[in-house]
Amino acid sequence: MNIKNIIIKLTLIFLIFLIASPNEAKVYIDINSPSAMKFPIAVLKFEKMGKKENLEEFSEKIAGILSNDFTLSGIFNVINPDFIEGITGRETANFNNWKATGAVALIKGGVYSKRDNLLIEARLFDVALGKMIFGKRYIGKVEDLREIVHKFANEVVYQLTGEKGIFQTRVAFVSDISGNKEIYTMDYDGNNPQKFTNNKFINLFPAWSPEGEEIAFTSYLRGNPDLYIKKIKGGNNLLQSNYPGLNTTPAFSPSGKVIAITLSVDGDPEIYLMNKKSRKLKRLTYSWGNDTSPTYSPDGKKIAFVSNRGGNPQIYIRDIKKKKIQRLTYEGNYNASPAWSPRGDKIAFAGMTEGSFDIFLIGSDGKGMVRLTANSGSNESPSWSPDGQLLVFSSNRSGNFAIYLMESNGENQRKLTTMEGNQTDPSWSTRLE
Repeated sequence: MNIKNIIIKLTLIFLIFLIASPNEAKVYIDINSPSAMKFPIAVLKFEKMGKKENLEEFSEKIAGILSNDFTLSGIFNVINPDFIEGITGRETANFNNWKATGAVALIKGGVYSKRDNLLIEARLFDVALGKMIFGKRYIGKVEDLREIVHKFANEVVYQLTGEKGIFQTRVAFVSDISGNKEIYTMDYDGNNPQKFTNNKFINLFPAWSPEGEEIAFTSYLRGNPDLYIKKIKGGNNLLQSNYPGLNTTPAFSPSGKVIAITLSVDGDPEIYLMNKKSRKLKRLTYSWGNDTSPTYSPDGKKIAFVSNRGGNPQIYIRDIKKKKIQRLTYEGNYNASPAWSPRGDKIAFAGMTEGSFDIFLIGSDGKGMVRLTANSGSNESPSWSPDGQLLVFSSNRSGNFAIYLMESNGENQRKLTTMEGNQTDPSWSTRLE
């Protein structure tokens, strides 16, 4: 195949064909089941479809990226067998051998390169049935290898669960590595960090739009903590709100048409709703204390927020239409930074214990509070993955603050960022490809 004739002007082109019909695929994993076991999947090093020396690097890298995606997802148990698959080719497999490992699904494929271009064939097999579930072919630039592999990993998740994968999402966060607090973004797994703001002032509280095309954030660019919005792909900072005092902790509504924001324009910090287009305000909370850090429920009907109206900072919920406010947390002396889960049944937050913060979960009905971190420094600012399986948060357990990842039950906590300085305020993009 002459790849040069297929790759045209675009930076990244996927030529994708369906080898097995997705309509024939069954749902193997119910990720919404609280008792679901991790799904055993094996990933082989991809076969070299050519004689180039660099193909060995690509074949190992593809399998490594896939294995890491599945391991981080919280859904899979990646099996690393200690035997040789055998020369069965990329379209078949020795299924009896794989059954012995406990693998239920198997991934294998091939890779071919020409100049700066790659062709990758990837296939997913049902080990028990001894047949291919589906396969796809991708063609793209070498520098886009990770994106191609993440895309296939998303397809695997969809075929096995019926849900969209998270492997092409990104996380925004604040870093002071440059000497100023700037907004950065990175791939969900910590790779490919990129500076998003570069104004050499203090920038805080990044929040993604539902489409993943914009980030709202607070900046001291003009001396006051004002709210800005900036597009991911180019564009200038758009001043959204510059009322005197605080313009902080933005949260987009699920529709993207409204932004919940903390303003102190009328005195103490309160929660307001701002129409994104007209910038018209609607005041949502009224109290003698401070109300801040709003987070929307997935249906957009309620907002959780932090208030010290009862003395110490606690989490409250406001029904937007019914104007009803209920207190959610009663344990702990300082609870902050709530994050409503995409499924709507839980709220993550940071609660102070013995002088430092830990991450907790509580049902949106106020029941079943669970502590996810303990004895590991200060753990703050949780943010959910779009599928509700994972949480990112900031922690100083290893010295400076860094961004960490864990499953929603607190298991498999691992560090994502390796940058110098401090990384805080993570925000996971909501868009699923």
